[in-house]
Amino acid sequence: MGDCIDANRHVVNCSSPSAAQKLVSDQSASNAIACVEIGDKPQVQVKVGNGTFCAENK
Repeated sequence: MGDCIDANRHVVNCSSPSAAQKLVSDQSASNAIACVEIGDKPQVQVKVGNGTFCAENK
């Protein structure tokens, strides 16, 4: 993973000022785990294109 998305859930470069969240896991992967919702960087489930991912604030 490691891609970032903006507030409109479009993929952007992580160094872009519009990058709002970092994609941390692909929920369609065979070894996917649930998004981690606790800690200093809680993750949320987001849809980007046809995929579902866990993302955390940048």
